[in-house]
Amino acid sequence: MRWRREILPLTVGLFLGGALYALCVERNIILKNEVNLSDWLNIVVTLVVAYWIGNIVQKRQNESRVEKDLMIHTVKTLLDKTKHLEEIIVTIGKNTISEESQRNIVRQISELSISIVRIKEESEDYELFELIDVTYKELSVQFKAYKKAVTGGDFPDKYTEKKLKDIDKKLNAMRRSIRKLIVAINRV
Repeated sequence: MRWRREILPLTVGLFLGGALYALCVERNIILKNEVNLSDWLNIVVTLVVAYWIGNIVQKRQNESRVEKDLMIHTVKTLLDKTKHLEEIIVTIGKNTISEESQRNIVRQISELSISIVRIKEESEDYELFELIDVTYKELSVQFKAYKKAVTGGDFPDKYTEKKLKDIDKKLNAMRRSIRKLIVAINRV
């Protein structure tokens, strides 16, 4: 962490300072063939300005990382909610689906839906949406398929073994989409 916070800005600053030195001072020394106090002061000022520019660049990179971390945290809450929904469905198993279970499932699905919309809004706020749009659309499609598999538009009396396997398959596809979204956010 110290490397990112202290050494990288110093390195960038010194590199920029060297580039500015080559442009400003070196050209002047070659033309005059001498070095005086004003040249040394020019070198110092150039290095200070370059270090300052390096710090500004580093602060912007840190802000970008914080934005990404917040987005990733929001996306990871989706994984937690899918685990909770999976627990509810596994608990029901092949038993009759009660009205209370239906309400729990509907509540969890609506929370998933709200979280997915929140991800879209946050990514638009952080100007990341254009870069992760394809992955977000894939997640939306997987969510709709999962929702249809779980509820079927109207709840069945019981989940059959085939239906439970289909739900599990859709859930795994949605989780893959969530993980792809995390990777896409990290790559931005």
